[in-house]
Amino acid sequence: MRTLPVFLLIFVLFLSCQPAEKKPPRKEELSREATRLRLGMMLTPEDPTGYLELGEVYHEMGEYEKAIEQFQEALAIDDGNAQVHNALGLVYIDMQLTDPAIQAFQKATEISPDNPAFHNNLAYAYDTADQFGEAIEAYRKAIEADPTFQDAYFNLAAAYHARDQFEEAIRYYQQAIALDESDSDAYYNLAHVYQETEQVDLAIRAYEKSRSLNPEDTEVYYHLARMYQKQEDRLTMKRYLDLFLERAADLPQFQDEIEVAKQMLAQ
Repeated sequence: MRTLPVFLLIFVLFLSCQPAEKKPPRKEELSREATRLRLGMMLTPEDPTGYLELGEVYHEMGEYEKAIEQFQEALAIDDGNAQVHNALGLVYIDMQLTDPAIQAFQKATEISPDNPAFHNNLAYAYDTADQFGEAIEAYRKAIEADPTFQDAYFNLAAAYHARDQFEEAIRYYQQAIALDESDSDAYYNLAHVYQETEQVDLAIRAYEKSRSLNPEDTEVYYHLARMYQKQEDRLTMKRYLDLFLERAADLPQFQDEIEVAKQMLAQ
């Protein structure tokens, strides 16, 4: 299963137009953006927006302590800024500090209770801390705030899926798909639930849809081969195994699957 929790974090970046072969590494680009923001903040030192934007740049650069410092500067000016509390929570999540992340997201939701993304982020922090009941409640608050907020349905499904509560996982993956039929990951995870519950035909249908939406996904070819093996469709199984082995040859994370695939072909 792949779960891809979705957060709200907007980086303000100004990209230069230049030939692709001369494009600087991303870190250099971010470093220049940080310099630009610092210079701008000298003109408006009492505006929390500059600190927020600079903190977000530091976050993307992986300089978490500097990011926290900037967010705290912003909160010293305006402690009621929900976006800053949310951004601070996201840094703590990346640092695997769930307790301060929960506190930051709680503050964001208290200030802005109608923002579904803040509830979604709080729910993920709870889920990471294995506070499942609190996570479910927060995801549902995100949905109440915006019934069309697809990310919350996906993450809620993933929370149930991780705990083998398959009926609920299927229901919420289906709702996520109803809101965004182009979400290949929702189809993939739905297929995985069907696979785990031995609903082979439904699993194939969902995996095929995921593949059609994201044909670059290497892993989906492996699972399709496994499902067609169960259907005793060796021709289709072999076609997908060949595609999987071609794509996974240089990817070390698939070494176990590669060995299984070779065994399947040899049978």
